[in-house]
Amino acid sequence: MVPRAVGYGPAVPAQVWEAVPEVAGRVVAIHPRLKRGAIVEAGTVLITIDPAEYELQAAQAEANASSLQAQVDELAVREDADRAMLSTEEQSLALKERDLDRLRQLHAQTVVPTAELESAERDLLNQRLRVQTAAKTLALVPSQRRVLEAKRAQAAAQWEEARLRLSRTTIAAPFDCRIGEVRVEQGQFASRGVPLATAEGTAVTEVHAQFSADDIRLVIGDGGVAPAPLAAFQEPHLGAALQVAVTVRFTSGDFTVAWEGRDRKSTRLNSSHRIRS
Repeated sequence: MVPRAVGYGPAVPAQVWEAVPEVAGRVVAIHPRLKRGAIVEAGTVLITIDPAEYELQAAQAEANASSLQAQVDELAVREDADRAMLSTEEQSLALKERDLDRLRQLHAQTVVPTAELESAERDLLNQRLRVQTAAKTLALVPSQRRVLEAKRAQAAAQWEEARLRLSRTTIAAPFDCRIGEVRVEQGQFASRGVPLATAEGTAVTEVHAQFSADDIRLVIGDGGVAPAPLAAFQEPHLGAALQVAVTVRFTSGDFTVAWEGRDRKSTRLNSSHRIRS
């Protein structure tokens, strides 16, 4: 003898989806099957919001990112030029130092006048100033590069954000579903966060069945004599733990259809059984 318990309950879709726009704008296209009761496949674009504004934002962000990248490249070229300039100025300084030493020796021998020696000393001081200026200019490059890199990263993030907003101008069905309520018309303005339509998944249906205590005792116990162990109610899959087979039937007049049911991670006796529809 196989004990059996019969329970009844409403069947509801396991997945319910709302078409909620993440960007605002005018609705420029609606899929012909976006009507109550229609079944659409996953990935079907149901609603399109005017992308013109978001395309412009993406183009501006891309141009800004490209401009900052060009500045970074220009800074790299200028750094090479500044390094070469510093090397040249240092070589010139070394030459002027040797010339000044020679003029000092000649001045000590009264071969070179004092005015010429003083002129050479002034040239040396000026050359040292040019070396310091070139070195300072080169030393500023790393900080300038960090600033540009930060701005470029920010521009790149803005570009990605603009592209993300642009991608959100189309709303597609996330799974095979049946369209429910539709609250949108072509040409109307869609506000961000306001649902435009609802849909119910067609892959899995969930039945919340209720059973009488006397009937369920026959199933979870050994013919109503030995009760099920308490640990069985803590199993992730209650039906498998108790070795219970579930059949879901729909009857309307003379029409009857049945499915093999299964539970998912249920820990209560009146568990929710999901069935293939």
